[in-house]
Amino acid sequence: MTTQNKVLLAQCYALGKEGSDQVIRRPSEYREYLIETYPEMKKWAKKEVFEQIEEWSEEVDIRLYADEVNLVGRLLADNIQTPSTVIDPPVNPDMLIFELEKDSYSHVGFSLTSNDFPNFIKCTEAVKNFDPSIKIIAGGYGAMFEHTKRHADYVCVGRGVPFLRNLLNENVTRPFNLSIIPDHIHMKYKNTETVLEVCRIVTKLGCPLHCDFCPTPPMFQGKYTGELFSPQQVHDALVQYRDRLGIDKLQVYFVDPTTIFSFDWWYEFFSLFKEDYGDFGFIVYALAYLLPRLDLDKLTKSAARIYAVNFGIESLGTSYIKTKNTDLKSMIKRLKDYGIITNTNYIIGYDFDTHESVWKDINKLIALEADINSVFNLHAHPKTSIWERLATQNRLLDLPPEFYYIPGFQAFTHPHFKPGFENILPLLCDINNHIQRETGNPAINLSKTLENALNYTDHPKIIKREIKSFRSIGKMIYPKWKQYFEPSERQDLNYLKKLQ
Repeated sequence: MTTQNKVLLAQCYALGKEGSDQVIRRPSEYREYLIETYPEMKKWAKKEVFEQIEEWSEEVDIRLYADEVNLVGRLLADNIQTPSTVIDPPVNPDMLIFELEKDSYSHVGFSLTSNDFPNFIKCTEAVKNFDPSIKIIAGGYGAMFEHTKRHADYVCVGRGVPFLRNLLNENVTRPFNLSIIPDHIHMKYKNTETVLEVCRIVTKLGCPLHCDFCPTPPMFQGKYTGELFSPQQVHDALVQYRDRLGIDKLQVYFVDPTTIFSFDWWYEFFSLFKEDYGDFGFIVYALAYLLPRLDLDKLTKSAARIYAVNFGIESLGTSYIKTKNTDLKSMIKRLKDYGIITNTNYIIGYDFDTHESVWKDINKLIALEADINSVFNLHAHPKTSIWERLATQNRLLDLPPEFYYIPGFQAFTHPHFKPGFENILPLLCDINNHIQRETGNPAINLSKTLENALNYTDHPKIIKREIKSFRSIGKMIYPKWKQYFEPSERQDLNYLKKLQ
């Protein structure tokens, strides 16, 4: 038993690292993983459903994944004064006990996703069996399920830093520390792997919007912090971090649901990089309706650039405020003209979606000509508007909490799609195959967009290295891409045109 506070911070999430690639590329591996991970999954993961999905050839399968860094744990550790230890990889009971045996801990905090609930329960039982006096804290999106309260002494729904400071009798109002969290992006092709140095930062919490499917607003109780740090603070921290690494190129992931919100903040931020050297490439999340108003000329000709923008379209069958009155194609073209990579996020599985309407909308999505299109199926999450509506209509399936956020699994009854994997998973796989045929391998799309960045940079040599790398991948993949995807003549010519 311990008398002094010390916190062990861990994370529980399933389908980490390369796991998400299994969903659409390795369905047989995905099925094996599901059955092994979830005891009640066998009746849903029908073999015949997964066998009808053609597996991607290794010759065309480029896998991208990041390290399994405990982002939340590191952010919390950097913002409390109580001694703490962070475990980065997703934990299991053995990992927890190994660490608990090395020191005396008063609390174990879990950052929890809903699809790792079985492991979370095993971990909490292991902690209590090891030492019943240790207090268990659960936070994150998984903690929004009522089931969490059965397995934790404290449940945090809201901002974790003030919650933890209050629990540990610290000064709750003390300003946040800016965390720069080291990470790596791994690009793996067959037996060859390239590793890129990156980092992640959090500059704001919550979201000003309230989309019906998104758990972020209810997770943060509808509150949005705005910018937690000044442009000068973020600039200085990134330059110091890059200098310590001794590299000329650093990619920075802003882990905020709405990274670009205050234009003035970003204009000032970029002005601070005018006298710096090298390449700081920012990967950000933004709201589509704001992007046409962003003065991109103020974000050029310095050591900094917006490398890529992720933005939610969500659906072309209904209107979200984030895309309202926005000419998406024009907006995407404008970003690409400035050499900024565009990645759309799209959701299928709304009530108005049918097989026919989904395919019409996917073709409209492709016609927008973003560099990357990420398509997901609709999930219901506690406390969201969609969850409440489905619950009121008695349409949520009676399932363990972990089933509600499994990729490719539909956890509610739908007017046009069968529950489980039967319709949605094959449809997702067909959509991703279709996108590949229409747009070619994403590497060649990125190389074409980055060529435009050469017109707006003071460090062309660094960008040229990256363009050359992506073009090499595109050329290397092309013969195998053509053999595997069997494109039409138009699709084939589209790929060849990008190679020129």
